[in-house]
Amino acid sequence: GTTEGPVEHFTTLTLEKPVVATESFSGLTATDAKLEAKVNPNYQETSYHFEYSTEATGEVLDGTVTSVEGAPPAPLLTAVSEERLAGPVDLGGALVPGKIYFYRVVATNAAGTTEGAVQSFQALAKPTVTTGEAQNVTRTTAVLSGTVSPAGAETTYHFAYVDAAGYEPLAANPYAGGGITSGISVGSDHTVHAVGPIQISELQPGVTYHYALVATNSVGTVTGPDATFTTSPPTPPLASTGSADSVSQLAASINGSVDTRGLPT
Repeated sequence: GTTEGPVEHFTTLTLEKPVVATESFSGLTATDAKLEAKVNPNYQETSYHFEYSTEATGEVLDGTVTSVEGAPPAPLLTAVSEERLAGPVDLGGALVPGKIYFYRVVATNAAGTTEGAVQSFQALAKPTVTTGEAQNVTRTTAVLSGTVSPAGAETTYHFAYVDAAGYEPLAANPYAGGGITSGISVGSDHTVHAVGPIQISELQPGVTYHYALVATNSVGTVTGPDATFTTSPPTPPLASTGSADSVSQLAASINGSVDTRGLPT
């Protein structure tokens, strides 16, 4: 025969708002970025979008807040109870180089809306450079230094220099006719780095030189303010008479040394 058990009951859980687990950005450039988040839909289809602004107070976005819808083709997260990737959503090249932006994800299901914690990023920019004063200037050498801020992108720097006769202030590269030092990496942070000292050599005595610090990253190249130094004036050569060798009745070998002081002699 058939036996029926006692009637029991259960109650389904209350509908809950989505849960935002993490938020992050990627693909950062001077004018663009992609935003994404991990969201638990809590058993309901969940829509999402991102908001960003250049101003924020605590967990509140201030100023002009821009909203970007969830990335197609699936802006709805499925009705499960585990984290799902929301995004990445491209901001469409609307950023200003070097600007700090605040952002968050906003997820909504039938139970309500959850706003993610406000996060931030800084758009990349060209590096910032200053040219330092030349030090230890001699007849044929000088020591150069300066500062570089990479502005968030991998940055290298070098010094460019040329004598006053070859300096072309209106040219795209005023130092094209001169020399450059080897390129050196300074990283990709937002810190101001002191660079140098770097010695340049094979200069001409008594000549004025123009020079500048030049830094390059993925956004562009920046040449620091032009500066000048003048090498020490030339001095007469130094001559030293050596000894005589291989002396015979009719011949001898004589020698000596000459310090040209950096000039043709």
